[in-house]
Amino acid sequence: MHDIQLCNFESKIYSKTTKNNKVKFHSHSSLELIYVAEGKLILEYKTPLEGEKRKVSIEPRQFAVIKPETVHRRIYSASTLCVKAEFICSGGRNIMEYIRNSEFVKSMLYTEEIINNFHDVMVLTDTQNLRFVLSRIKEYCTDDKLSPLDYFALDEEFRMLLIEFLKCYRNATECADMNGYLRKVMAYVNTYFYEPDLSVKELADYVGLSSTYLQKLFQENMDSTAYEFITQIRIERAKNLILRTNFSISAISKEVGYKSEQAFIGNFKKHFGMSPDIYKKKQNYDNDFSFDFNHPEYSKKIY
Repeated sequence: MHDIQLCNFESKIYSKTTKNNKVKFHSHSSLELIYVAEGKLILEYKTPLEGEKRKVSIEPRQFAVIKPETVHRRIYSASTLCVKAEFICSGGRNIMEYIRNSEFVKSMLYTEEIINNFHDVMVLTDTQNLRFVLSRIKEYCTDDKLSPLDYFALDEEFRMLLIEFLKCYRNATECADMNGYLRKVMAYVNTYFYEPDLSVKELADYVGLSSTYLQKLFQENMDSTAYEFITQIRIERAKNLILRTNFSISAISKEVGYKSEQAFIGNFKKHFGMSPDIYKKKQNYDNDFSFDFNHPEYSKKIY
């Protein structure tokens, strides 16, 4: 992976009321990743063989990976915070061919399957840490000039980015093997877990089932209730925020969808047997950096 380079990184807020709400159709030789932190994005692209236009919707905490030379554009219907990273291969080599032949990539699960199935655009839900990795990459992009050590550190972040991407793909694949209703519900929870009023009834209405029948599907297939699944997702997200950010417990509880800090702490104790503060102290993580996407109007050419 040492020959993969970050050529552009930007974090911007787009709005339908501004001139940049609809980017013109374009293509480039770089591999592009677009992450929606807030708002909603419509990605329109043209298939090279059929020449048809297709659209995909990208919700908060989802991201799209766009294959090089794919003709595409972004459409914003509301205020949207997007983080975009573009990658190239040194020496002008084809980045997809380099990835396909990389020993590091080939040694990991699902990579061959992904490469074979990756035609134009792939949209996935961030299941855990991909946003964290992007935030760390952003930290390196704030310096005017990168040192040799910074480039080495960036290379390690690229490795982590690939690992987190594979986790997201694995999660999508595992969900695809489940009951269709459960698959849709789990994807919905992974996307909107941060909404304080997310309820079992909302999930049932989303897939057109009764709350009772949805609960039955969860019990039969997941050995848990739908509410327990929501709680599990929230607690897992909170755990990563506790370990990898300097957010306060109050801020974290709101970030993962709790109206009450006390309710969050109570659920956390049920899962880990200790309070969030004690849990953080017991872990061997470096918490010297702060994870956020503040000051979003930011763009930098790296190479």
